[in-house]
Amino acid sequence: MGYVNTVGPKSKTVLPAVTNDLEKAERILVDLNSYYVEHPNYAATVTHALYSNYNAQTADETYTGYYRHNKLKEHSVLMGIETIQNEQLRVVIDTNSKLVMVHNTIPMANNPGIEIISALKLCSSIRVNDKGTKSTIELDFQDNQYPLSKMVIDIVDHRLAVLEMWHNEAITNENGEIIKPRTKVSYTDYQENKKFTAKEFAIGQIVEFKNSAITPKAEFSLYRIMDLRTK
Repeated sequence: MGYVNTVGPKSKTVLPAVTNDLEKAERILVDLNSYYVEHPNYAATVTHALYSNYNAQTADETYTGYYRHNKLKEHSVLMGIETIQNEQLRVVIDTNSKLVMVHNTIPMANNPGIEIISALKLCSSIRVNDKGTKSTIELDFQDNQYPLSKMVIDIVDHRLAVLEMWHNEAITNENGEIIKPRTKVSYTDYQENKKFTAKEFAIGQIVEFKNSAITPKAEFSLYRIMDLRTK
């Protein structure tokens, strides 16, 4: 997105004393969730890096996009997928497959910490490094109990900064080698309390509706339309 972060550092929420890393992780993730609940209007740059194996030092593929959130509305672009949701509909454009999917709106939990909290019970080990405005949570998962073997979460100024994942599922690379990839997603250039225009969540430039039919606009005339709305 390329936004300049105009928001200064925040004071760290004082958490009650805890006795182990599981409790520390839970408290930090609850605090992370609270931040997003209290800041429903924000934008961030998102960078997705894919590493061919656990130990690779250089990413094989890197994509940069953005995420914009405005209460129940969102607009994101990453890896050839654009998603726009407003009060009426949710539209997903897959430029790789030349596909436009139209959905009912979905409630957005807006709580990145909650899903991670639910996975803590599957961990074989939890390590927490909580210093000042930065917290790092490192999770190792029991064999085949979770899609990941390991996850590292960096939280800076109460906001999700990095989510790094070591995948359990093995793939075969172009050399015929069986490998397990690693993914690193970074969130930067946060803008809080951002003023969005209605155009940023509009879908009229993608499809138009006439009676019950959905017609793509000229730019998407060669795309296949999938109407996935439910009554």
